[in-house]
Amino acid sequence: QTCALPILVREKKREVGILRTLGLSPSSLARVFLWQGLAITSLGVVFGLLLGATLGHFLTPLVSWVQHEFGLVLVDPRVYSIDELPVVLSLTDTVWIVGLALVLGLGATLLPALTAARLKPTESLKYD
Repeated sequence: QTCALPILVREKKREVGILRTLGLSPSSLARVFLWQGLAITSLGVVFGLLLGATLGHFLTPLVSWVQHEFGLVLVDPRVYSIDELPVVLSLTDTVWIVGLALVLGLGATLLPALTAARLKPTESLKYD
């Protein structure tokens, strides 16, 4: 996330210059990059949520299977005072994590969006 948008701004400098020359306002241009950042962030949140929920749901049986099949002791009750990994999926925690991830992702898109909005059309097209 934090690397993709600055690179995109740099790669799209010429297109940004053309859009600005055609009359697109700096705020509209910033919104384009903010929406793109939000889309990238949302995809990451959805995939992370699916992966986390899947691993959380199957973690205890997976650890038990690995311990049984390979003779490994991943959770030693003599050391940890438990014999399985306790996994509790909380809707409240999930909502907080998703919200925080979206806010942080949107925050990370602000600088590239403002950078794109501040590009001068003459500078953007100068070296083409």
